Amino acid sequence: MHPQVERDEAGRCPICGMDLVPRDDHDMDPDQVMVPEGIQQAMNIRTQAAETGRLMRHIETVGRVSYDESRLQHIHPRVEGWIQALDVTAEGDRVEAGQRLFTLYSPELVNAQEEFLQALRRGDSEVINAARARLRALDVQSSVIDTIDQSREVKQYIPWYAPHDGYVTALGVRHGMYVSPGLEIMELADLSSVWVIADVFESQADWVEVGQHAMIGLPFSPGEQAHSDISHIYPVLDERTRSLRARLPVDNGDKNLRPGMWTAVSIHASPSEEGVVIPLEALIRTGRANRVVIREDESHFRVREVTPGMVSGDRVVILYGIEDGDEVVVSGHFLIDSEASIRGGHGRVEDHSHH
Repeated sequence: MHPQVERDEAGRCPICGMDLVPRDDHDMDPDQVMVPEGIQQAMNIRTQAAETGRLMRHIETVGRVSYDESRLQHIHPRVEGWIQALDVTAEGDRVEAGQRLFTLYSPELVNAQEEFLQALRRGDSEVINAARARLRALDVQSSVIDTIDQSREVKQYIPWYAPHDGYVTALGVRHGMYVSPGLEIMELADLSSVWVIADVFESQADWVEVGQHAMIGLPFSPGEQAHSDISHIYPVLDERTRSLRARLPVDNGDKNLRPGMWTAVSIHASPSEEGVVIPLEALIRTGRANRVVIREDESHFRVREVTPGMVSGDRVVILYGIEDGDEVVVSGHFLIDSEASIRGGHGRVEDHSHH
């Protein structure tokens, strides 16, 4: 157990008090170590067979909740006019579908209504449809056009209603303000669906694909997760974080996920290429090399340098150095590697000191 202790005759180890065991390794290679069965039990040596397979790639990262941009609505006037009534007071206000947002006075809208009413009085369906189409082109909502049709009266102040439940994320006007085409009156966000933008490290960028499944931790409910599939991968790396962004749409019917929140994200990426897979604990990492210890027979072990590949959880792919079926040591291997380092000379001892 303490390879640095050597005596010319039988006796007890001055460190642990166990009986010294005769060495039978003078003809062995420097990377080969003999450990008697009794010592193996004391060292708690355990092995596991290497096997050919694939590792599932799991990307553990973070994501930020943002608005579903496909559900953002920008309200711009298509005519010149004045805001008469403004029912929304500030950014962040919640609105319900059908709620009035504002009213607008516009001479152009008044003229368009008069043309529509004249067409109704004439009864020419073609002219009526054209006049109705003009009102729609000026962004008058269908329900308002129907009201004008029923009342046969011109509305001096045309109302605008919220098309869906949501929140005001931008408000660019105030009561009585003059507006013209191109000015954004307000922006509405529907939070019934949101996006989680997950950051994927640059080294894992080629692991992710559209359609891969992901689980998203809910910060307001520890232990619960939402499920989603990657809908889009942004083509440009974030220059600051050197990460790739993946979009995950999430149903948010209860409105608990709010833009700006941070979430834990686990992406089930594509599996690795087929290779020899061993437990990660069997890998001895040093500053200069990576090694594993192989059991050759009941009492002989050999240290091999290996080239590790992808790591996933507690497993690692070995690209070069061992083969399918090799028995790798997963417990007690550091002591065996230390003995091999001493046998191999000063260079290996220095390498081993980097653990």
